[in-house]
Amino acid sequence: MRANLHSRENIRIKWFDLNELPFSLERKLEITYSTSSVEENVNNYTPNFQYFFKEVANTQIPLSDIIIFENNLPATYAKTVGSKGNKFSTEPQSDSIVLVTDRIVELIKGKEIIAREPPSYPNPRIKEIEVREREDTVKRKLSFKNDSNEPIEHVELKLVETKDVRFMDSNPAPLNKDSPEYIWTFPIDPEASYSIELKFHTHIRKTFEIEKEPPPKAQ
Repeated sequence: MRANLHSRENIRIKWFDLNELPFSLERKLEITYSTSSVEENVNNYTPNFQYFFKEVANTQIPLSDIIIFENNLPATYAKTVGSKGNKFSTEPQSDSIVLVTDRIVELIKGKEIIAREPPSYPNPRIKEIEVREREDTVKRKLSFKNDSNEPIEHVELKLVETKDVRFMDSNPAPLNKDSPEYIWTFPIDPEASYSIELKFHTHIRKTFEIEKEPPPKAQ
């Protein structure tokens, strides 16, 4: 089959063009620690960002790719699921402007308690299960660096705790607390950093199989 195409300029479809819309740009990061990751020396994360637009009058925006211009220059290539009423937003994208580094500050290991338990199911090879448990305290520091020469107005950090890694305290304190979720919001000046110190209580539990002694060899 053969097809002849005109130039891109001739076939381009201009399906909507909106100017000077009120908007907000939000950057968000959600983290959850395991008993392993909470004791790592360094964790690196990538936040997401989204544009939120409002006062979109008399225009039904479909699911599509969009280009957002700033000062008549393309600033962001994004996707939208379409408008709802007079509002629409872009889909979340990885943010290369905010650089996040998560470092361990302090690890205080508790006293280890050792116990023996019978196997949870019959096993001719296993005699018993050795259980080792301890309670640790961990302090970490998250740094959010604005790698641009423009101020960032809104960054949100959401921490979701687990049954084995429980949130204890932070500096600064979270803006919203509704266990297991804790939320901080903050701006970042151009080429500056913002830090949050977190303190956790962790429950470490490890199990080991103790094998039975082999039967004596027949004489």
